[in-house]
Amino acid sequence: MSTRTTNYDLIICEGTDVVNPLTQIFPNFTSLDDILRAIANTGITTATELVTGTVHALTRSDANVSVFRFQATSNFTAGETFTVDGAQVTALDVSGETLRTGAYIIGSMVLCELRDTLLTVYVSGSSDAETLEGHAANYFATATGLATVDGKANANKLLIDGLTENLNDLTTIVTVTVVTDSSGLAFIGGIDGYTLVSAMMIGTGGFYTVVTPTWNGTTQKVEWYIQTRYVSNDAPLTNATNSYRLVWIKG
Repeated sequence: MSTRTTNYDLIICEGTDVVNPLTQIFPNFTSLDDILRAIANTGITTATELVTGTVHALTRSDANVSVFRFQATSNFTAGETFTVDGAQVTALDVSGETLRTGAYIIGSMVLCELRDTLLTVYVSGSSDAETLEGHAANYFATATGLATVDGKANANKLLIDGLTENLNDLTTIVTVTVVTDSSGLAFIGGIDGYTLVSAMMIGTGGFYTVVTPTWNGTTQKVEWYIQTRYVSNDAPLTNATNSYRLVWIKG
């Protein structure tokens, strides 16, 4: 009498069984196909870059995988555009800004994530002494505001989806669910030895998310907050429960 495996419920035939491939062998292949595709969809694939004029054409080795990396074949210049697998996309850096000149250079490895027609390119944005990511100092949370959020941290238990991906031990991608407060802030916490470079809302368009580091004098660690804002009017998304894909870089 056939039995089944513990983890993936695959069929195991006994030596005395009269085996019917249609019911005892072929279903295993269908299950394995689904399992391997699910693994591929949550991983990182590679891509190639072909530059023609001012268009950077990126072609993924697996078009079903949203996170990919490529080796740059050119130096990027502000104003240039991208396609992915032949389709026009909008490319923004991790701060939700258009890419600056020198965002990446020839020979560098570039990490990207495609959601619908939005391509997030994990490179550093630009800032100046008067503003941070284009916002003045009064845009960001005050110590009092952060203390209020700290008090809600226990209520905002992070729901880790269980999948952590490591890219050469340098990049960690984690999915979490958090609740924003009345000012749009949500406490993320931190991972020792890693810097949070991006927080992207999953499954929803029309928003961009800002990550803000804060020094916790009690724990002597940097902790992170996120604030999601509407692209249309720059207003914060308040009192909302959403899932985010967090990208952490070691260092």
